[in-house]
This record gives sequence, structure tokens and C-alpha cells, in this order.
Amino acid sequence: ALMPGSNCGQCGYPGCAGAAAAIVDGSAAPTCCPPGGKALATAIAEKLGLSLDISGMVDEGPRIASVSEEICIGCCRCIKVCPTDAIVGAAKQIHNVIREACTGCAACIERCPTEAMIMKPVPVTLQHWVWPKPALV
Repeated sequence: ALMPGSNCGQCGYPGCAGAAAAIVDGSAAPTCCPPGGKALATAIAEKLGLSLDISGMVDEGPRIASVSEEICIGCCRCIKVCPTDAIVGAAKQIHNVIREACTGCAACIERCPTEAMIMKPVPVTLQHWVWPKPALV
């Protein structure tokens, strides 16, 4: 239940269940999940009782794909590789990414011939904004 469940494959394993099994049997490090970042690595290490050095780990926070409309040629390559169908568009038309459906796997980035696909931090919206819990006095 700790893994993000995006099944993006950035860790090199077939989905989050495969990565979790590899972490448990010791063939993968708790830091293998880029979308989970430092928070997930720390939680996994605590749960399994492992010592963990995350000082060298870069945590950029959650990121999602975005289309640069100025250079998108509508080739549909990004649509074909998106595992969650988060990219919508038609041939020779500008595409768009549905933020709520994008898992940040970056598969579309590698496939775009014009580099119109870029990764951006998840924007803070009213639906995603979290108010810090006040301390009890």
C-alpha cells in the first residue's frame, strides 16, 4: 500500500507490484521509485527496518507531462505510448495532457520528435492544495 500505484515503469520493474517485490527480496533499493521520491524511500526503509542514505537522492516532487503547443506537430506518438491515456488529440492537431490522469512516467518525452513534450511540476490548485495542519497547544 506504500507504492504510488502509477505502474509507470521508471524503476525498471513491471509496475509497482514488481518493484515492491524486488524491494522486499533485496534485489532493488527502497530509492528505486522516482515518483515516490524521498518520502516513499524513507517510509519503505522504516517499514522494512532498513538503514537508508537519501542524501544523494534528488527529489523534484511530483511532475506531469505538458505539451508545448508552438512546436507540437500532432504526430500522435505520445498518445500511443501513454500507459494511462492521459494525452488527447488527433492526427495533425495539437495534443493536450489531462493532468489528473498523467502519472509522470515520462514515456511520452522520449517519443516526441519535436521535443514538444516536457515535464513540469504539478501545479497547486484548489483540488491539490493542502493546508498545513496547525500544531496543538
